[in-house]
Amino acid sequence: MISVVQDLLFPPICVVCKEKSHHSYLCQLCWEQSSLLNPAERCPHCFTAIDAAYQLCGRCEHEPFLLFPRAALFDQEAPICRLVGRDELIDSFASFAFVQWERLGWPLPDLVIPIPFGPSEIARAFAAKIERPCIQLLRRKAWPIGIEQWLVQRDWVEEEQIMLLLDIGCTGRHLKLAERAIVEAFPKKVFVLSLKV
Repeated sequence: MISVVQDLLFPPICVVCKEKSHHSYLCQLCWEQSSLLNPAERCPHCFTAIDAAYQLCGRCEHEPFLLFPRAALFDQEAPICRLVGRDELIDSFASFAFVQWERLGWPLPDLVIPIPFGPSEIARAFAAKIERPCIQLLRRKAWPIGIEQWLVQRDWVEEEQIMLLLDIGCTGRHLKLAERAIVEAFPKKVFVLSLKV
C-alpha cells in the first residue's frame, strides 16, 4: 500500500530520458536499448560490429587493434552507460560483466586487473563472483615526464597466468599502453572486457 501511494506521489522517472517509468532508473525503451552486445556479431580484437560473413573487421584484418581478444558489455551510446558510477549499481554492472564473460566462453582468469588505474568496485565485485583476486597490476611510469608509459608490478605476477583486464573506461590509447605493459609479464593469455565500446 505504501509503495502504491509513493508511486502515485513520486512516480519513478527514467534517469536518461526523464519519462515516467514502471521500473527504477530506466524506462522500458531505455532498458531495451541497453542490451548486452552479441559477441558473434563483433570483431574479436576491437569489438566493433562486423558482417556475419567476416571473422574480423577491415582494420583488424590487416593489423589487429589489440593482440588480445576484446569484448564489451554495452554500446557506448546505451542509456545504461549513464548509470556507471552509482554505488548502488556496482553489483548489477559486475553481474552484467559476469553474464557477458560466460557468453564469451573465455577461460577462468588467474587475475582480474582493473584499468585504468585506481580502485574499481565493479572489478572487485566481478572478481568476487568468479572467486579470483582483483589486483591493481599496472602503474604509470613517472619518468621521463611527458611520455606516458605503463608498467607491470612484476612482484605480483607469475609467468603463464591468464589475465582478464576489466576496462571501466579506457581510451583506445590506454588499451594499447596496457597491452604493451602486460606483454612484458609473459602471461599465458590475456583478455580484455570493456564496459562499453
